[in-house]
Amino acid sequence: MPCCGQKRAALANSRPQSDPAPATRPTSRSELPPPAPSPANGVRLRYLHRSPVLVRGASTGLFYRFSAEESEAIVDACDAAALERTGFFQRL
Repeated sequence: MPCCGQKRAALANSRPQSDPAPATRPTSRSELPPPAPSPANGVRLRYLHRSPVLVRGASTGLFYRFSAEESEAIVDACDAAALERTGFFQRL
């Protein structure tokens, strides 16, 4: 009768030996997700800070990009309220 150690060794040998892909973060603007298209049921928001930010809408999952140069964007109405509550955005 085999002991636990032999079962573990057999299980370890039966698994494919490949390294999992490391988690990576985007390193350049080209690797970031594209900004969300202007939705038909959109709300215009102004970003109140200067540093660039990419936010994901809580309801839709769409990405919105803001910066000092591009401080206004139309966001989906479903995402607007949550973004306003952060204090970083103002409805126009």
